[in-house]
Amino acid sequence: NYVVSDAAVNGRIYKWVAPINGVSQGSYKPVLLLITPKKHQLLSLGMVYDIDSSNQIKFEGAASNFDPNLFANNSNQEHWGNAFRMDFQNIITIRKAVDTSTIFHPTIKNRVYLERVSSHFRAIAPYRNIEFARDWNIDTTKKANDLLLGYKSSIQIAPKWNVHYDLDYYNRTNQINGHRHILGTQYSYKGFTIKALGNVTFSNNIN
Repeated sequence: NYVVSDAAVNGRIYKWVAPINGVSQGSYKPVLLLITPKKHQLLSLGMVYDIDSSNQIKFEGAASNFDPNLFANNSNQEHWGNAFRMDFQNIITIRKAVDTSTIFHPTIKNRVYLERVSSHFRAIAPYRNIEFARDWNIDTTKKANDLLLGYKSSIQIAPKWNVHYDLDYYNRTNQINGHRHILGTQYSYKGFTIKALGNVTFSNNIN
C-alpha cells in the first residue's frame, strides 16, 4: 500500500496509496524481515583400507540435517539429506629386467570413484572444485540429486615427465547429463616446467 514519494527531500519517502476494490496499489509494505534461527548438523564417517601395497579403497558417507526455521514446530523429512563417495586406487610399477635402487621405474596410477548426493544434502563447507558448477554449467541454487562417476589414470613416464587422462560422467536430475574428457602432461627441465591441458565436455540439458 506504499509507493516512493516524489518529494524533494533527503532520503527516501514512502507515500500511502488507498487500495481499489481491496487490491493494493503500491509496491511496498511497512514490514521488517526477521531472520529465523536455523539448525545445521552434519555427521560424516570415513574409512581407508589398504588391500596391499598397490591397491587401496576409500569410503566416506555423510548425513545432514538443515532446519531453516526453528520456530516452526513441524517435523519435515526434507530437512535430512545424505551423500557418499567411494574410491578405488591401483598403482602399477613397470619394472625392468635389472632391478636396482638407482633405476627409475615408470608407474601407472589408476583411480575410479563413485559419488552420490541427494537433493536435500547440505554441506557445511564446499567439498568440490570451486569451478565445478561452471565447468558443468549447472544451477546450484536448485535442489537436485547428483551422480558422478569418474576414472583417472596417471603415467609417470620419467622422473620429470607425467601424462594423465581423466574421464567423468555426471548426471544432475532435471538439469544435465554428460561426460567430460581431460588430457594433460607436465614436463620439468632445469628449473622450468611445461604444462599442457586439453578439456572437452559433452552434455545434454534435461528439462
